[in-house]
Amino acid sequence: QNVYHFSTVLTAVHLIPMMVVGFLTASAMGYLVTRYPRPLPFLLFGHASMIAACVLFAFVNANVSYWALAFPALCCIVLGFDVIFNLFNILMMTSCAVEHRGFAGGVLNTVVQLGAGIGIAVEYTVADAVTGAQGTEAVVLDALTKGYDTTFWIGVGTLGLSALIAVVFQKLWKIQVEVSEAETLTGWEELELGKSAVAGDMTETEVGEILIAK
Repeated sequence: QNVYHFSTVLTAVHLIPMMVVGFLTASAMGYLVTRYPRPLPFLLFGHASMIAACVLFAFVNANVSYWALAFPALCCIVLGFDVIFNLFNILMMTSCAVEHRGFAGGVLNTVVQLGAGIGIAVEYTVADAVTGAQGTEAVVLDALTKGYDTTFWIGVGTLGLSALIAVVFQKLWKIQVEVSEAETLTGWEELELGKSAVAGDMTETEVGEILIAK
């Protein structure tokens, strides 16, 4: 609104891509993470997407088309955030007992909201300080843009540090893939099949076919 001078309704319309990308990313993550249970590539991809978004946002100004920088930046920021947020949701849900999952989810959401609140406060303070330092003779739009640019470069540094932490502590990120009873045989069922084969009720070929099917 401040840079492109969009109305409130038009601003909301231009933010629709965030909703679409967020919905698609959240839907895909549950499928992908359970089939490729290696968190580090997802973490690095999520950080890279958000870093790219911050870099693009840092070059946004009134003379650059919304579709050239702001649009891809909005898509990248939501893509990266949803990849990391949903990944950590799955990590926490699969790393604790069933009776503790509600508490774990609550802790994760609390940390996210707390971090977002502190981050916005810090970046707003920095942007306001940079904008005010431009002096009263500075063009208001240029001063605002410089303040915003500074906060996005801070975001690049913060996300880079976060990605480094993810790499250093990658051994802590483990996804436990749950296998349902319909997908496998219990040890007791395998023992019963073995007894049936020994007793002659089933051939070894039949037993093998059941195990392969499971």
